[in-house]
Amino acid sequence: LEAGVHVACLNGEGSAAECARKSVVCVARLSATDENASPLYVSRYTNCFKGNSRSNVHAEQFMIQDGQLLAALSSPEAAGGCLRLYLTYQPCHHSSGHDRTHSAEAHSTSCTRALLAFRAAELEPRAIALEVCMPNLYRAHWAHFDSEELRRLYAPRVVAAQEGMLLLASAPRTLMLSLRQADWTFLLSLADKALAAQWQAAAAVAATEAHGGPPGASAGADEAGPFTTGRVGARRAMDQFVTEKLARIETYLRCRECAEPGADARTTSTGKSQSAAGSEPLGGGPWAVAELAALFGTALALE
Repeated sequence: LEAGVHVACLNGEGSAAECARKSVVCVARLSATDENASPLYVSRYTNCFKGNSRSNVHAEQFMIQDGQLLAALSSPEAAGGCLRLYLTYQPCHHSSGHDRTHSAEAHSTSCTRALLAFRAAELEPRAIALEVCMPNLYRAHWAHFDSEELRRLYAPRVVAAQEGMLLLASAPRTLMLSLRQADWTFLLSLADKALAAQWQAAAAVAATEAHGGPPGASAGADEAGPFTTGRVGARRAMDQFVTEKLARIETYLRCRECAEPGADARTTSTGKSQSAAGSEPLGGGPWAVAELAALFGTALALE
């Protein structure tokens, strides 16, 4: 159970093929100013296991070093466009790992800071927006632990994850987004054609029900396929959960911006009010632990 949503696995819940854990993947999509045009560049990256979480190479690091992506960013068509990243979770921020031998130390890796440095060096000079889309949250929403040992181990990483999300959300020309129907359709278009067709059918059924379709519309779903009614429902519930968390962050930052006199704000091509290019992030930290707990609805308590 995660965020009130039960496990849903396309390989079969409870089966031998059920995924043991999520491996972080990043799909990068570079688009020109015309969002209806074909993407200028699309690529997929994944974490590389190096023996332990402190040695692993993260998907975002591979993306930042992708020479073909850098070349695409330098093309005239990319100027003023958007780099959209589809990530398994929000980028880490000294929040990864389960290593108890280093429990008192912050994890050395912050893909959040790496992405922000990449944004400033490669995207900002070309007026390219950064959109980070996430179907799940990593630790930022954790609130309860089964033991004091687990609380001591993970509470600092929960707080670090929350700080990372605020850093990213407050950066100029940057958005954090949950996934919408169109995003899933795009991602499935990169998969096997048969799988993409099954998703389209399941999405059509879900859309019919969402718009007040006739009772029993779900009977049209292929319950023998991977996108069963239950799994599609679980996915929609998690997307809604992420949407609500991100909305709270957005509201919080807007309120802090309004409380800061003389803030130099403008509206980006995506419609989001942001600080001027190169200025300090809106509502930039540091943030008190109590402030983070109130924002994310986490008390870091024992069960």
